[in-house]
Amino acid sequence: STVLEAGLRMLLARDRLARLRHAVLLAQSLARMQRCRKDFAADRDQVLRLQRWWRSLTKRRRWRNLQHYVGLIQRVARGASGRRQSKEQLARVHRRKLALRALLRIRRKNLAHRAWRAAMMEKYRGVKPAAPPRERVVREIIELKQVNDLQEMEAQA
Repeated sequence: STVLEAGLRMLLARDRLARLRHAVLLAQSLARMQRCRKDFAADRDQVLRLQRWWRSLTKRRRWRNLQHYVGLIQRVARGASGRRQSKEQLARVHRRKLALRALLRIRRKNLAHRAWRAAMMEKYRGVKPAAPPRERVVREIIELKQVNDLQEMEAQA
């Protein structure tokens, strides 16, 4: 019976030892887990802080550059608009010049036709051009006579 009791005590002691070992392992595991969890939480907080800083920095840069880029886009758009308006203005001036030339050409043709028509009508009607006034004819004859007298005096001298 002592052997049985000793065996039973040994069995109970082994069982207690196994439970104790299990409890110690659990306590060690919890302690290690707490340390790892604390380290993980600290690392995560640092990572989140770094991410927050980086996102804030990129947002500030984006906002700062946004105004610059908007200015660039507006400058390019206004330049293109100005060039387009300038081309349109040149085209309008060119079209006006062409229209003016065409109108002048038409006017010259009309004047030439009117002159031709007036000449044809004069020929048709037999109207002769009016004689110059008598005073003018007399004056021209006197002037020609004076020129002739001068030339004759130069020829004799």
